[in-house]
Amino acid sequence: MQLDPTLFVGQVSEARIGRARLGLEAMVTTVTDHDVAGKVTFIAATTDAATRSFPAEIELPNTDGAIRDGIIASATVNMGSAPAHLLPQSTLTLDADGVLGVQTVEDGMAKFVPMQIASDTREGVWVLGLPVSC
Repeated sequence: MQLDPTLFVGQVSEARIGRARLGLEAMVTTVTDHDVAGKVTFIAATTDAATRSFPAEIELPNTDGAIRDGIIASATVNMGSAPAHLLPQSTLTLDADGVLGVQTVEDGMAKFVPMQIASDTREGVWVLGLPVSC
């Protein structure tokens, strides 16, 4: 079995597939604490029917064979940058149409502001779409 290069196989959510591109830089972290930089080499054109996400692959160098076949890992893919806010998950709400957002205060009045989740972390939820002044 050839393990250099090795492939990280994962899924791109339906919500993020529009920003996914071949050649994007990625950082893969294994459960054995190996951090390896790689590039996106494959994105499926059709979704997985069960998950509604798109299979994708990241090619990683593995010259020393430290990354074994089948090991669990997570990937962070650099899809560019945008202003984001870190919020407690408890602040997220839905409007009457089911749109995800948060309540803000503008001129002493509550105002619903739609947004989208960029990343969910232990520290909170990184969200996009809020005014920079929030």
